[in-house]
Amino acid sequence: MARTKRRTRGGARRNKRSSLKKSLSNSLSSMSNFLSPKKGKKSKRGKTVKRSKGKKSKKALNPYMKALKKARDSDAPSFTYNGKTYYQKTTKTGMKIYAAR
Repeated sequence: MARTKRRTRGGARRNKRSSLKKSLSNSLSSMSNFLSPKKGKKSKRGKTVKRSKGKKSKKALNPYMKALKKARDSDAPSFTYNGKTYYQKTTKTGMKIYAAR
């Protein structure tokens, strides 16, 4: 007599369950990758590759800050802005600041 292979009923269900679990875990991991902030993209070999960012243009300084910067650079004892005179002071820590009197 020729032997025939007997199929078990649970085998097909087990395969479906395992494939369902795999697809669920794959979709969850891809969703978590999508939601988490990435600093670098992983290459095929597993090393992180830094993404290049374009240069941002700097915001222009307002007129007060321009005058303050000019005074700091030249170490001026005072500077005038908008009709007010700002004088140089030294803090306890030695930092130079400008304040109106």
